[in-house]
Amino acid sequence: MLYSCIGIATAVFIGGRTSSYIHFHRMDRALTKLLVSDDRANKAYIKESIANFADNERILSKYAYILYEKGQYKEAIPILEQSISLFPTAEKILDLGDAYKEVKIYGKAIECYRTASYMLPAYVTPPYKLFCLYNQLGINDKAVEYARQIESMKAKVENRRVMNIKKEAKGFLQLQQ
Repeated sequence: MLYSCIGIATAVFIGGRTSSYIHFHRMDRALTKLLVSDDRANKAYIKESIANFADNERILSKYAYILYEKGQYKEAIPILEQSISLFPTAEKILDLGDAYKEVKIYGKAIECYRTASYMLPAYVTPPYKLFCLYNQLGINDKAVEYARQIESMKAKVENRRVMNIKKEAKGFLQLQQ
């Protein structure tokens, strides 16, 4: 009797896992398809099924990325927030800041960039995004502050991108004098 119960429990467990696995991969394929086409049936499937993945950081991140890439920033924001609540990374927080910036919610964008800066203090991107945003908004004292921070940073990785960012910050500071 015990063996038959174990067999039934195993079959139910495996059956449930198989169903979840298939559903996960179907959603993953639907999201990939959404990146390259605007098929209505595919969009409907995603909208109908996304609630089933509220605890799946990988699916949420992919969906948010696709929405962001398609310029659907308002739709991407709550998905990114949910993904961050499950697994916060500085990169996702920067992406959320970028989405807020695109919809002109600058206070939230600044908050995200600062949070990412605290998470990775040797990473030049968060202060650079703050510098660019403050410069765009015409808040020169803050732009100067972040340009100085960038110029004095000892980046963990000194590559061409970091050198270009530092050069831009230095050029900005020279113009301010």
